[in-house]
Amino acid sequence: MTRSFLLVCWVLLSLVFLGCSSKEGGSAGGSVRELVQSLKEGDDPTRAQAARALGDLGPEAKEAVPALTAALRDDYELVRENAADALGEMGPAAKPAVRELVSTMRDSVTPVREAAKEALRKIDPAAAAKARP
Repeated sequence: MTRSFLLVCWVLLSLVFLGCSSKEGGSAGGSVRELVQSLKEGDDPTRAQAARALGDLGPEAKEAVPALTAALRDDYELVRENAADALGEMGPAAKPAVRELVSTMRDSVTPVREAAKEALRKIDPAAAAKARP
């Protein structure tokens, strides 16, 4: 197993079992930074899982919006799809990603396009109504 995969597993276990989410009174800031690092530097499956984990944190991971926005241009389609899903889970906190999500609606991969459309609806319904794929 790669070091980055193990790091993502450790972070996920911390979130689940140790209550690191700020919903439970803790701070997820350190975990968000580690997940962003994995999103930027991990192998394909690790990056995809990091994007999904950031989405699970929702708006509490808003500091990850720039990294998730950049991940919409990743070579690996599951990273792009999970990044779009994660941005959608952040809702209006991901508004800086709207322009890139509109562009992602023209992705060559159908699940990525659909994830971008859904994320845009959750983040900015007015922009979603105007967007043309």
